Amino acid sequence: MNRSIGTAASTALASLFLTGCFTTELDPDLGGVFACTVTEGEDDCPAGLSCVNERCEAIEDLPSLAIPNPEDEEPLSTPAVDFVDNGGETIDITMTVQGQLNLVDSSSGADHVFGEGHIVVFVDGVENQIIDSGGVSAPQAITVQVDSTPGPHRLSVQARRNDGIDYDNEGSLATRLFWLESDSSVSPRPFVAIKTPWPGTTYGLDATATEVTIATLNFDQVVPGDTAIEGSGHSHIYYEDEFPACVDDALCDGGYITVFPAFDDITVASEGLLPSSSEGTATLTAVLRNINHGLYAIPFGCERGVDDDCEPVLETITLNRVAQ
Repeated sequence: MNRSIGTAASTALASLFLTGCFTTELDPDLGGVFACTVTEGEDDCPAGLSCVNERCEAIEDLPSLAIPNPEDEEPLSTPAVDFVDNGGETIDITMTVQGQLNLVDSSSGADHVFGEGHIVVFVDGVENQIIDSGGVSAPQAITVQVDSTPGPHRLSVQARRNDGIDYDNEGSLATRLFWLESDSSVSPRPFVAIKTPWPGTTYGLDATATEVTIATLNFDQVVPGDTAIEGSGHSHIYYEDEFPACVDDALCDGGYITVFPAFDDITVASEGLLPSSSEGTATLTAVLRNINHGLYAIPFGCERGVDDDCEPVLETITLNRVAQ
């Protein structure tokens, strides 16, 4: 059977479609219609829209979250446990979550509707619970279980869509660093934590630098000098080195990639180099140092390899390196 259409008929049919469809222009301010991409932090959406999960959405409708409590770097007391005792004990911490998201039951399996979803709560990088009822326009208080080991701990909340995909706009993830401090300590013990980048941050293989910010407890960060003073010093930042073994190897110990804070004449004190890396996970470590660059260890003034229980003060986080 011949299914071809004659030239005249084809022209008439084409004319009918051209005159019968798309009689109005798409509204450039309409959210959820235009596809978009983000390059080096900038998106290609029209004014008033922002790129969220590869779609331009109205800025005023973007999901946003915050953790008002605990306060940033707030020290909280723990039961009487030693800092090296990680016996699996947990304590309850009350945290609050606030922001903009229409909460929908996470088990409903509903199709994605922009601005709807649920909130996933993470404690020290592990999913702890889901918030999918009530509202967060005012602070909503929840209780989370935190490992009682003294030192830095982290909370984060992620806005997730109905279909299980995380919202990826800035503000859809909120983070909070706080401290646990043992009430059994005779004197305050110093701690160090990496605030930026956040553990789990992803970088391309060609990334060469990242902002590094450090938080300390019971320790004053000062620029390097000549004297060792208890409770004062700075941090050395290491990339892909094993600790605490590295501090006992002079070559490894001297291989830090930046100092925080740096000497006064270094203007990029918080810009740490990201060496070449293969795809997978990588580590970033902050190690406390005396003002004179010597290792800050506890008890203060102890010597590694000579004194028993002479421990460095450090924290290691994991980053992701991926091909992009």
